[in-house]
Amino acid sequence: MIVFNDSYKSEGFEVGIEKANELLVDLGLKLEYNFITNYVGVDGEYAYTLSVEKHKEFDDDNQLDLL
Repeated sequence: MIVFNDSYKSEGFEVGIEKANELLVDLGLKLEYNFITNYVGVDGEYAYTLSVEKHKEFDDDNQLDLL
């Protein structure tokens, strides 16, 4: 879980994920994030979960060996 205490920082996180996904396409990977709407915490109010997934359009498993 990633938590921000500022909406501008959380917006920057979303933009950064989009840019990172552009770079990860060649490796067949994609970052997925979900905003947690009901998060309550002392460290911030904008919380996300983040996961790395195999890109849907990527069929060559040998390319993942580069990792």
